[in-house]
Amino acid sequence: MNESENINQPLYTVMIRRGSRVVKGIPTKMLVPYIEGKKLLRTDVISGDGVKWTRLDEHFQLAKYFQNETSPKVLRDAPSPFPQDDEAELEEDALCAPEDDDCLPAKPPQFDNQMAQLTDLLKDLNQ
Repeated sequence: MNESENINQPLYTVMIRRGSRVVKGIPTKMLVPYIEGKKLLRTDVISGDGVKWTRLDEHFQLAKYFQNETSPKVLRDAPSPFPQDDEAELEEDALCAPEDDDCLPAKPPQFDNQMAQLTDLLKDLNQ
């Protein structure tokens, strides 16, 4: 298969990069719901091959979905392609009074283990 044949074939999945995080296998049919649900940002970049990347707001088919950024339409049920974002969103949605001791943020995974390692390192440094 030559390069021109490859260009004309539709993509069914793409990669999305936000900063250093890359999520592979995003179904192309989910891109518009993710954008409308504010799960994908205009600054996220998209690629079909992992080599050439394009900002979403500069993509010839997706740019139009970012033209009206002030739209109040937010699909809260749309899952994020970045799983950790869904968890952060749940924490943001929780209503908590700052003075409420029972309402502390959850520890990140491996927090206790990392703190124990840090404690050991500090002990070694102080000897």
